[in-house]
Amino acid sequence: MSSIRNKYFELKKINNKYVNENAIKQILMSVNNIDTDFSLLSRFDEECINEELIDKYIEELKNGKSLQYILNKAYFLNEEFYVNSNVLIPRNETEELTKLTINKIKEIYNRQNVQIFDVCCGSGCIGISLKKAFLDSDVYLSDISPLALEVATKNKDKLNVDVTLLEGDMLSPFIAKALKADVIVCNPPYIPSIDTVEESTLIYEPHLALFASPSTYFYEQLFKDAPKVLNKLGLICLEIGEDMEESLTLLVNKYFSKAVYNFYKDIYDKTRFLIIIRDER
Repeated sequence: MSSIRNKYFELKKINNKYVNENAIKQILMSVNNIDTDFSLLSRFDEECINEELIDKYIEELKNGKSLQYILNKAYFLNEEFYVNSNVLIPRNETEELTKLTINKIKEIYNRQNVQIFDVCCGSGCIGISLKKAFLDSDVYLSDISPLALEVATKNKDKLNVDVTLLEGDMLSPFIAKALKADVIVCNPPYIPSIDTVEESTLIYEPHLALFASPSTYFYEQLFKDAPKVLNKLGLICLEIGEDMEESLTLLVNKYFSKAVYNFYKDIYDKTRFLIIIRDER
């Protein structure tokens, strides 16, 4: 058995683009039940436990498997979520969408008890975060994948939030139950081709949550059905591909000719969000 220090410097010698210092620290901390970088340093001379598991994780990392999938955890708005290969790893852009949605809800509704649908919920990170922001609200999460809903259920229980999970394609489970929403938030599949995706993403992340042909397919499906579930004053918040502004503008004008809508850029100055405010009062 070697010390954590010895194992750390052994792993630092690995020449692989995926094996970086942060990943090494996270793996060592996870296997040795250490919470923080500071605690890792303070325990450097302790015995390193379960080196076989550490080596297994490092081999997976070398092959391009994401650290989040290896450790089954990802951080989203400062909360730790369970993830596996049945759901997408939450991205920074999706955090931005969630923050934007929170701000828009506060701007439009002068109350705390809004009805929220998180469509294509995956791990549940958006809907669960919105529930934590608006505790008096009814929040529903839906996904077509029962395996994704299992992950969302784990996160619902892990973070102790009262949300309702529904299985079905886009808005169909809400329509079937005659549910109404003030807010629909969605990060649907929108990548039109495998040629634009990194190899590690293509191998390890669920294709069901990535690809759409054409890229606007699921947006149009949502736009068609939204009037069936959206209240008279309704908010639709969407993550989009960076090159979709023109095609989505055509669809918004087709299905919501009287709505107010705006596109928003992410921190990288790419157009990644669409907010639609439909007011039929």
